[in-house]
Amino acid sequence: MNKVTILLEDGEKIRRKVKLIQFGNFVMAVVRYKNREYLLKEWEGDEYLRGNIKDYYTLGKELKEGD
Repeated sequence: MNKVTILLEDGEKIRRKVKLIQFGNFVMAVVRYKNREYLLKEWEGDEYLRGNIKDYYTLGKELKEGD
């Protein structure tokens, strides 16, 4: 998986590279947007294993220093 499509709140669609971070048996998907890192809201943690990648995602929680 190289890039995913992200639907922004204003309806614009963008493509971003995903950084996968292993956290035990769970994998977090992080993308950068406007120099900030965000989790993907609809990411369930095992899409990359099942090959069930969605057509688009939305931005979830913003990661801050210390998260």
